[in-house]
Amino acid sequence: MKVGTDAILLGAWCSANRPRRILDIGSGTGILALMTAQRFPAADVDAVEVDPMAAQQCAENVQDSPFRDRITVHHSSIQNYVRETSFRYDLIVCNPPWFHCSLKPPDAARSIARHSDSLSTDDLLTCTAQLLAVDEPDGDIHHGGVVNVVLPIDQAESFLQAAELRHLWCSRRCDVRPTPTSNVRRVLLQLKRKSAVWESTRSVETLIVETARHQYSEEFTAMAQDFLLNL
Repeated sequence: MKVGTDAILLGAWCSANRPRRILDIGSGTGILALMTAQRFPAADVDAVEVDPMAAQQCAENVQDSPFRDRITVHHSSIQNYVRETSFRYDLIVCNPPWFHCSLKPPDAARSIARHSDSLSTDDLLTCTAQLLAVDEPDGDIHHGGVVNVVLPIDQAESFLQAAELRHLWCSRRCDVRPTPTSNVRRVLLQLKRKSAVWESTRSVETLIVETARHQYSEEFTAMAQDFLLNL
């Protein structure tokens, strides 16, 4: 599977307060696990991938990286993983399968990666809610777990409604436009549980990826420059 813009956007945008343990759900070839390991050098990362070939490629990519000692690859569905692990996570990232009703590609691996049959929104959010770390004050920093996802804009509201049923609320949002004249195509969301330190104001951002063909915007360049060689 090729590295896509969605993964780059999510890996560069996601945030957490000094995370100590990170989970990448549906890791594919490991791009988000590697990006978060680079961005948060004090964290250990678990990469969970159900497809055996993708999990193998993920493990190889991790071994070829300078972060091999901090990333563990698990060949498992997240549904099985949540039953087996005792870890709770400060940061969870996921670029979920989001083609609900479209014609599936003939390649089985691409079908798993791009369609929600093997990981429904309900399963993803249920597992996520169980795996999030509880709010834990550490001086002025609170280590309550946060979830960061990237979605097509037409699925954002239904996803947020399903999240609220599991007491996960949007604290940060970024609407992504491919060009200045394009409609919003993707949305980046950060979810967390309400707590005594809940901030009622949601941060809303807008990001334009390209100002012209193959000319990245200043905002995208600033965000992704540590990861893309041609910026």
